[in-house]
Parts: sequence; structure tokens; C-alpha cells
Amino acid sequence: MAGVALACMRHLRASSPCMRHVATVLSARTAHFQAPSPWQGLSFAKHGPPMEVLELQSSDELPDSLRDHPREMIVEMLAAPINPADINWIQGAYPTPKLHQKLPAFGGNEGVGRVLEVGEQVSGFQEGDWVVPKASGQGTWRQLARWPSKYWHVVPNTLPLEAAATISVNPVTALRLLAKLKQVQLKGPQRPLHRVIIQNGANSAVGRAIIQLAKVQGIQTVNVVRERKTEAEYVALHDDLKELGGDLVTTVPRLNDDFLRSGLNDPDLAFNCVGGDSAAKIARRLRKFGTLITYGGMAKEPVHFYTSHFIFRSIKAEGFWLSSFDTDAKELFSRTVLIDQVVKHVQAGELKLGGTLVPLARFAEAFAHTHRGKQILQFPTSASP
Repeated sequence: MAGVALACMRHLRASSPCMRHVATVLSARTAHFQAPSPWQGLSFAKHGPPMEVLELQSSDELPDSLRDHPREMIVEMLAAPINPADINWIQGAYPTPKLHQKLPAFGGNEGVGRVLEVGEQVSGFQEGDWVVPKASGQGTWRQLARWPSKYWHVVPNTLPLEAAATISVNPVTALRLLAKLKQVQLKGPQRPLHRVIIQNGANSAVGRAIIQLAKVQGIQTVNVVRERKTEAEYVALHDDLKELGGDLVTTVPRLNDDFLRSGLNDPDLAFNCVGGDSAAKIARRLRKFGTLITYGGMAKEPVHFYTSHFIFRSIKAEGFWLSSFDTDAKELFSRTVLIDQVVKHVQAGELKLGGTLVPLARFAEAFAHTHRGKQILQFPTSASP
């Protein structure tokens, strides 16, 4: 079978510690796809602020074939987003992903790539397939790598590049969080479920996915965003999230008044990605026996929680981390099912994903603009899709 073979690099410049440690590149055989040479990767050798520790490295070294790695495949990355978790990993604020326990390492946990070659014992993949990771920590901020096929999943190459690159983390997190609604344990007259959720960080990638997917599932959403510099900016964001399907869009100072006017039932679940007082304020709106689920901490403050919520209203608080069971076989299968669900929602026009594509060479610009929305690193490719 025609293809391109890659393997671990053995003779790399002394100035490229990450390349020496983890990189894989391409070898001699080519057919439909020509592997990039030289190829580049964005790596870090120690934890710290991204712009201080990240390094754009390149190499034109050619590796060995897949002969000794029959269950693996060579993937040329097309695009990979910058997610908050990626930044936290680089900073050392997040646990090291299970699949990448040592530094130096390539950054990135998500993205879309194209298969260049598959090992002899790999099934379900073929050259030219678009694939996305279903386990984090694989270092997707690089043009080329050899990866175990069990940690990847095929997606249609007809998807917009921006959507394919952002399909396996945030919308999958949104589906997982919404599924928690089935686990809310109400008692006596508190039943049935109101099928209402409240969330802060509603303008985040996860928040926007929750709004859209909740609408598909018939779940009403109360969406809290931070105050903007001007009323015009707030109105623009308010209207944007309403157009996505949000039932109520508000801010923490306006929450109580806006909620009471909305006529919505008290939420069953609260999704917190901010922390601090914002978490306490959305938990206050929960019904009795409701649950606050924390999946992020963008404010970098402890989660505030009123004592009365525990004692008098039996509110529960728990955490959620998508990467908790990344390498577990059952979890990998579940992640496959969820990615397929997300693909169907995108294809049906029920879920809009995307961001701003930025060439890898301009990665500093992408990091500087993460506050403006999702930034997606785009890699030079060896051939058109």
C-alpha cells in the first residue's frame, strides 16, 4: 500500500530538546500525500507563561517506517485549537495528561489531521482519512506524528476545517454535562425535572455548545456572562447567544431580576466554569436537590458556596473533567459515540463550531487574541484535502 512512513527521530539538533524527546517525522515512501519537510511543532520544556516557554521548532529529519509499530499510524495535522486547558497545562496549573507524563512536550489536546500511513494491524483507517483525537495529551500542536490508532477517530472530510478541529473537546464536554440531567436525584414533591440549566461562562466554547445542544434536547438555558465595557457590547453578545438558542442571557448583577421576570422554573443543574462569587450566584438559583457541577475555573478563585445551600436546600456540588479516564477502553468507546453525535449535529446545522484560523508561524498572535474567541492554529499541508 502506497503511503508515507514515519518514526521517532534519532539525530536532531542540540537546540531542539523536544524534537529529540518525542518527535516523529516522515520517511521515504510517498504516493497521494507528500509529508511536510521540514515540519514544525510548538513545544515547551518547562511550565510557565505560554509566551515565555513555548518554542516553534522545525526539523527535516526522516524517520523509520511503521514496521515496528503495527498498531500505529502517521498523521499530518491540519489544524489545532488553543483551548483554556492547553494553556493551563503549559502553566502547570492542570495535571499532566496521562498520555504525556514528561517534558519536553508538544502542546495541544485537540485538532484534526489527515492519515498519511497506517500500520499493518490498524483497522478502520485508511490514507487520506480526516481524524480527531479522542484522548488528550497527545500533543497536537505539530505538523506530523506517529500515534496509536486507538486514540483517534475518523470524521468526514466534508466538515469545515474550523469545525473538525474543534469537535472532540468542547462539544463533547457539553454533551456530557447535559447528560448529567438524568442523574439529578429529586425527592417527593420536587419531581419531575424542570429541564432547565443555568451556566456561567456562557460565551465560552463549551457554553455556546451547551446552548445549542440543550435547545435540540428541549432543555431551557439560563446563560450568565460577565459584564462588558459598554452596554452596546453587552447587547451584541446578548443577541448573539439568544440567536444560538439561549432562553435567558444575563450577567451576575442582573441575574435575580432577569430570572424572576423570565418566568422560567428553577434550574435542575448549574454548570460552573468560572468559580468565585459567580459560582455562588448561579447555585443560588438552583431548585432544592439541584446540583452544581464545576468543570473549570477561569477566575482562578475558589468556588464560593453558601452554607445554607447545603443545609436547607440539599444542593450538591461536584466536579467534572473530560480527561479523567482518557485511556480507559470504555471511555474511549463512549468518546467515539459522542464525537459521532457531535458530527451529526454539525451536519444537521444544529451546532455551529469554529474559530479564527491563524498560521502556525503566527502562534504568538493567536495566543494574544484568545480573549476574542477561539483561535485555531493552521498548519502548512503537503497536499490539498
